[in-house]
Amino acid sequence: MTDITAAAISNDLQTNSSSDLANLPSDTNETIETTNPISDSIVSDEPPTKKCKITSNDKLRLLEDRITSILSCCICLDLSTLPIFQCVNGHLMCASCFNHLLADCKLKDEQTT
Repeated sequence: MTDITAAAISNDLQTNSSSDLANLPSDTNETIETTNPISDSIVSDEPPTKKCKITSNDKLRLLEDRITSILSCCICLDLSTLPIFQCVNGHLMCASCFNHLLADCKLKDEQTT
């Protein structure tokens, strides 16, 4: 019984696939629907989904994260509202960290002499 059913299904599939090939749409972006002979349900072959658009809030957050990582003080890692200083190697530091660093350097220079 199962051999007869399998043979009938394979014959139906062969006749359906040959007739479907002749009637394929020319545009590949169209949805193609075929009927499954076993369950009589419609199987939909859809084109791949597109990427979701980034909302403006996400773009703003991403921009803020990038700016924060670029303009943050390399000592305290905060985004400073005070003036920002840059050393010859390109490191940025806020005014308070610069003053502390300068005071530490002066102390070390005085201790060595």
